[in-house]
Amino acid sequence: MKKARKQSKTPARTAAVRAKAKAAAKKRTATRPPAPPKPRLPRDPVARGDLMADSVAATSVVDLVKYDERGLVPVVAQEVDGTVLMLAWANRAALDETLATGRGTYWSRSRQELWRKGDTSGHVQEVVRVAVDCDGDSVLYTLRQTGPACHTGQRSCFFATQEL
Repeated sequence: MKKARKQSKTPARTAAVRAKAKAAAKKRTATRPPAPPKPRLPRDPVARGDLMADSVAATSVVDLVKYDERGLVPVVAQEVDGTVLMLAWANRAALDETLATGRGTYWSRSRQELWRKGDTSGHVQEVVRVAVDCDGDSVLYTLRQTGPACHTGQRSCFFATQEL
């Protein structure tokens, strides 16, 4: 009887074993049906449903807004090119009017009335998008501004700057 020779673990032997195992694994996976593709989530967080727990039930983004004790929410007005133009306040009626007309509408805290940007100055804001932040406590109007946004005649109310 011959004694079985113990095979040494040479690099060539180890590579051959790995290649054989890889081929066997490939053969096993070839007989399985392909996994279904992962669903792609919409980019819009409201459509995705992760903005807030009640976002799925919301019929409009303004339904997601959490107003302060005065019934107001801050609104950032931003030009479509990314320039922040102004900060103002809105109540539900102002947000509803903005959505209905496409014009930037706000609540004047000093006059206690709605005001549409541009009614007296002619510097109209054509709102193209209304977004609510993740907490629901601020709103962003993305818009096209006609003329300056600031009552001082500046394009933006944020013209006083300091570089750091």
